[in-house]
Amino acid sequence: MDFAGFVQKKTGKIIIMQKQTLIIVGAGITGLVAAYELAGHFDIIILEAQDRSGGRIHTIVQQGTVVEAGAEFIHGHLPLTFNLLKKAGIGTQKIEGKMYRYKNGKLVEQQEMVEGWDQLLKEMKNAGTDTTLSDFLNHHYPGDNSFKKEVESYAEGFDLADPSLVSVKSLYKEWSKEEGDNYRVSGGYSVLVDWLEAELVKKGVKLYTGKCVKQVDWQENDITITTATEEKLYSNKLLVTIPVSMLGKVAAAGSINFTPEIDGYQKAAAGIGFGGVVKVVLLFEKPCWPPNAGFIISDQPFRTWWSRLPGEPLILTGWAGGAAATAMKDKTDDEILAVAFASLSTILDIPTNELEALTTATYVFNWPAGLFIGGGYSYETLDSASAKEILNTPVLDTIFFAGEGLYSGDHPGTVEAAIDSALHVVKLLQ
Repeated sequence: MDFAGFVQKKTGKIIIMQKQTLIIVGAGITGLVAAYELAGHFDIIILEAQDRSGGRIHTIVQQGTVVEAGAEFIHGHLPLTFNLLKKAGIGTQKIEGKMYRYKNGKLVEQQEMVEGWDQLLKEMKNAGTDTTLSDFLNHHYPGDNSFKKEVESYAEGFDLADPSLVSVKSLYKEWSKEEGDNYRVSGGYSVLVDWLEAELVKKGVKLYTGKCVKQVDWQENDITITTATEEKLYSNKLLVTIPVSMLGKVAAAGSINFTPEIDGYQKAAAGIGFGGVVKVVLLFEKPCWPPNAGFIISDQPFRTWWSRLPGEPLILTGWAGGAAATAMKDKTDDEILAVAFASLSTILDIPTNELEALTTATYVFNWPAGLFIGGGYSYETLDSASAKEILNTPVLDTIFFAGEGLYSGDHPGTVEAAIDSALHVVKLLQ
C-alpha cells in the first residue's frame, strides 16, 4: 500500500514539506466534509475502520430499490444539508402521508402529536434548573399514567435517549423547533457520500477503508498513528471523528489509545449520551397497511413504522430505539425479524405468517452490535454541555475532535449536526 508520503521513517533528517499533514480518523460525513474543506490547507489522509466510507450513512441499492440502513430523513429545511446537496447537484423528495397511531387495539389516523403535548412543552420551557426527563415527568405528572409513558417512549424512540439520563432542556430545545416537513435524498444518502469521495480524489486526498486506528502517540505538532495491522503513519495534526460511543471507551474494538493519555477528553465523551437503534426494512408484494399512511406509531417493541410515500409503495421500515434496541443487541437477524413481524402483526391485525408470506425481501440493521459505532446517534445528558466544551477545544493545537455528538444546536443526531461540527473544526484548523 502506498500512503503517499504519510508513512515516513524518522531518521533525524529534516524533511521540507509545502503543507502540513493531517490525518483524519473516520470517513463518516464529518470526516469527509472536513477533508473537502481542508484539502487546500493540508496534505490529508483519511483512515476508516469499516470496509466502506459513510459511517452511519449506508444506502443499499438492489434491483433499483433503495434501502437506507442508517440515516434516511432530513427533518426540516436544514440549511447546511441542503446547501451541500445543492452543491453536489443532488435532489430531495418531500415525504407525504398521514400519521397513524395504534392505541387501545385500534389503528387510527391522528392529527396531533399527543394530546397534552403543547402543555408539556410549556412546562419544559418554564422548568428552572435542568433535570432528567424521568425526574421532570415524575414531578409534573406523578403516578403511573399513560401520558408520561408516551413522552418517555417518544424520547426513546425518536431521540434514542434514556429518560433517566437525557436533559429536559435539550429535549425542549429540539422538540420546540421541529418542522413539519421531512425529506429524503434522491437515490439515497450514499449518493452524497459518493460525490464527496469523488471530489476528494480530485483534491488529492487519500482515503483508506479497513484501517482501524488503535494507537496514537503524540506530542505537539507530531502524531504517530499505529493501525490494528501495525502500520505506522505520521502527521502534524490529527482530527478524530469517530462516534462519542467509541471515543468514550478504552477497551472496545473501535476505541483508540492515546499516549500521553488524554483522559479528560475520553471521560468527557463518556458523558455524552449515545442511543441504540435497530432498523428493519421489509419489501412486500402488495401493501397491507393504510394506503395514505406515512408513519405508524405504536407501543410495540418496533414502535415506529413508515412507508415510502410518495416513492416506493411496497416498502415498510420498522424502527426500535432506546431500551428496545438494547434488548435486541445480541439477537440474531432471524430473532429480530420475529420481533418485528410480531409488532407489525399486532398493529395491522394480520397474522404473522400471512405478513411473512407477503414479504419479498427483508433487511436487518442492528446498529448497537456494530464494532465501530455501537448505536444510532447521540443525545444530551446533564453533563453534555461541559463535555462538548472540552471536546471542541483542541489538545495543544494538535489533536482535534468533531462529529454529530459534539454539536449543540437545534438538530441533534442528524447529518446536519455532523456537517456543522465539521465546519466548526475546519475554522479551528485553517
